[in-house]
Amino acid sequence: MSRIYELLRRLEEGGDNTHELLLPGWPGEDRGRTAIEFRDQDCAPDAERLIATEQNRLAAAEAFRRLRYQLEQSRARQALTTVLVTSAVPREGKTLVALNLALTLALAVTPVLLIDGDLRQPGVPAALGLPPAEGLAEALEQRRKWRDSVRRVRPYGVYYLPAGVPTTSPGELLASATLRTILQEAARSFAWVIIDSPPLAAFADSLQLASAADGVLLVGREGITPEPELRHAVQALQGFPLLGMVLNGGAKESAGYYRGYAVPQLAAGRDALA
Repeated sequence: MSRIYELLRRLEEGGDNTHELLLPGWPGEDRGRTAIEFRDQDCAPDAERLIATEQNRLAAAEAFRRLRYQLEQSRARQALTTVLVTSAVPREGKTLVALNLALTLALAVTPVLLIDGDLRQPGVPAALGLPPAEGLAEALEQRRKWRDSVRRVRPYGVYYLPAGVPTTSPGELLASATLRTILQEAARSFAWVIIDSPPLAAFADSLQLASAADGVLLVGREGITPEPELRHAVQALQGFPLLGMVLNGGAKESAGYYRGYAVPQLAAGRDALA
């Protein structure tokens, strides 16, 4: 058994995270969200990275539906609208997880906002086939309202706030009180807010984002994530609302369409991460 699977086993021993795939409706559908008009934008996505489409019944898509269900269950126990997706090191699939989680949530409830919180090396534009655009960075620098940068991505229906191009240090921008204000405003307008972010090992950016989010998902990939870095990431998230770890690479999809991407599996909460 590999070390990351050993960690997964320990996570699973922390609680039963196997659930029937019966997705409840969003309980806050009529809680008085702020209605905002956004413009549509067509995309030309990387089809290999868009796993969670309505037609896709492969194991990977089902895994994201299971993850959606588990987040709904977590929301029944705690306030949970803004969810940060991060990883210990690069190439663990955090952008893939954030994007497909947002798409999966949007299939069940709308509206869902995907924020590219990686101000240094945004990964969402390449995955969606969209050009770089003004967004979070400009809003944090108070040069543009965040709402003016949000687009509804067709044909998937998910809303998207690009990372933008910062003119000052991303770390300083994300440490500002403006970030919390933006996320609070977004939470009043969207059913879910999913935030992609940089790896924890490189910069403190993800910790700044985690401090303003309702929950954090830590992505690890079998064969990629070194155990010391993974444990360091868990330690760095002490004191933050860590929901669990998404194991990317837990099982290989045999169908050619999936092209070797690994099925994500969610391990339960912080207590088992120690």
